[in-house]
Amino acid sequence: MSRLLLTVALTFSLFICSAQVKIGSGDPNTVNPSAVLELSNDLSKPPSHWKTFLPPQVDFTHLIFSSSAVWGVAGSPVTGAVVFNIGKIYHNGFSGQGLYCWMGNRWSPLCIEEDKLRRTLSTSAAAYDTAADNSWVMITEAEYNNLPSVINGASKYAATDSFMNLPSIIGWNQLYTVGGNASVSLIPPSSYIIAWSVRTGVNFGSSSHHSKIKVSSSQLAGYTDYGLSMPDYVVNADTRYYFMLKKPGSPTGGLPSYTAVYAFHAKFLGGRPVTPARDYFTPGESATLNISYESQSAVQFICTPTKQW
Repeated sequence: MSRLLLTVALTFSLFICSAQVKIGSGDPNTVNPSAVLELSNDLSKPPSHWKTFLPPQVDFTHLIFSSSAVWGVAGSPVTGAVVFNIGKIYHNGFSGQGLYCWMGNRWSPLCIEEDKLRRTLSTSAAAYDTAADNSWVMITEAEYNNLPSVINGASKYAATDSFMNLPSIIGWNQLYTVGGNASVSLIPPSSYIIAWSVRTGVNFGSSSHHSKIKVSSSQLAGYTDYGLSMPDYVVNADTRYYFMLKKPGSPTGGLPSYTAVYAFHAKFLGGRPVTPARDYFTPGESATLNISYESQSAVQFICTPTKQW
């Protein structure tokens, strides 16, 4: 009797191992002829009844994955193995979160949530990775100038590079909101500000701490913050610096935007007297600008119309 049961069990096991399998809705005996395994939903039911396929999760930020050429997980490497990486890693051959397939000698991304801003970085990558979303990170000149070649539709606005590279002649005092200059190019409607550059003022060094970028569709009123306040970077006098905004949350408004800088520390914001250019300013952090000065602040922005992070 036991021998008979064993024979039946082995026969059944062989049948199961060789058969096609269907899981989910519909007739389990009707399987797509091209599939070994078919997962199905009953699309006649509301979406709340539909279910997903959840592949095994891994975290490629673990130290064992020194590069994408490291198998790292249990068992021996097998071509075609698929995992979902939850780790936010953008170096050593990895491209962020998403599906990866073992291609025989490396993990290759199949479907990823790529952060193109992160792709432009090298020196500043570690600082970017640890920063909060919608916060500013200091980057290098090369990284800043690489943005328009990597980010689709990205261009520079406000002051030109030729103006930014001239020495500052003035430096704004602390606790001033300065901007609203109509002689420079405005930010296009519905744009994401992804980076900006400032040339600091003259005579002595300063800090970026607590300074803010502000935008408004009106030249002299309605200014609101774009991104979080600046972190504390020590800056030298009359020097150009570059910052990237990690994963901006929202675009600017539906009209072209004027820009302003709230300079928390003296001499953080430099510029030059220029005719007929005219900056507007207000002491303190303000949504309105009510005093004018014949000058142009040394600020430039890089913007893109599409979210690529």
